[in-house]
Amino acid sequence: MRKRLINYFSFSKQEYNGLMVMIVLIMVVMASPYLYRYFCPEIYDAVAEQKAIQELILVERDDDAKDKKRNFKNRFEGRTKVRLFRFDPNTLDAAGWQSLGLSEKQAFAILKYREKGGRFYKAEDLKKMYTVSPVLYQQWLPYIYIGESSLQKDSAKFYRAANGGRSALQGNSAATLVVQGIPLASGTVSKSKATARPVIEVNGADEARLDEIKGVGPFFAKRIIQYRERLGGFYHKEQLKEVPGLDSLKYQEIATQVRIDSALIRKVNINTIAETDYRKLSYFTYKQVKAVVQYRKQHGNYGNIADLKKVVILSPETVDKIAPYISF
Repeated sequence: MRKRLINYFSFSKQEYNGLMVMIVLIMVVMASPYLYRYFCPEIYDAVAEQKAIQELILVERDDDAKDKKRNFKNRFEGRTKVRLFRFDPNTLDAAGWQSLGLSEKQAFAILKYREKGGRFYKAEDLKKMYTVSPVLYQQWLPYIYIGESSLQKDSAKFYRAANGGRSALQGNSAATLVVQGIPLASGTVSKSKATARPVIEVNGADEARLDEIKGVGPFFAKRIIQYRERLGGFYHKEQLKEVPGLDSLKYQEIATQVRIDSALIRKVNINTIAETDYRKLSYFTYKQVKAVVQYRKQHGNYGNIADLKKVVILSPETVDKIAPYISF
């Protein structure tokens, strides 16, 4: 048995030399990457790498925008055929809205808006509804009719609610009452004046305090607080129009009843923020926060707003919106 094994594994001189050469070649091949890195070290170009990252981010952003546009087009084309007719948005029922191209859910969203006191005073007000796409609005525009009778009826209700149920026509002398810019029938205006309402500071108010604002109610009070916590506070009143469901008409109704104390804004240090903290800056996307952090690693801490504008992916408008919420 031993003799058989020796005969089987024995090598001739020529085979032995070939085996040695093969082993040497294998060792050279395995060591070549390490030898190459040792004798030819890689030169790190931080500027080129940062430029490549920013270009990649811009390409991804363009792709995302194209995908959103394509998805919106596909959803719109998949709807039922639009039937156009003359309509009053203040009186149209759910079936009518669906005939105009809205889904059942979108139609009931508009009805719910009207039930809460919302009204359309001109055709452009329809553009402010998130359920109405720009394409549909352009198709509807020649057919929109705002009936004065329905607006006068709503205004009369508003006046009676504000004056303890008294009619706008009570009295002896003739006059024309205008409520929220809408003329009512001739009559006498009540001599009683509405009680002046206090102006409420939004950043420090709780839900009960916001509910005191005429036109807000518990529903919008809760949404204002949720959006305020997400932002870190408001720095001007116009930001209230960004609250989901609070359109320009509702904002005009409450604008004179609120004020903003920008000193109560919660700020974030831009030089310590991490990529995972992107939710602390609502006006920034995750990709934008990532670019901000990468730029800071390459160039050091930011000293002012001008340094932040050097990040290619950030537009000047975005930086101006986020400026009140950051510190250095």
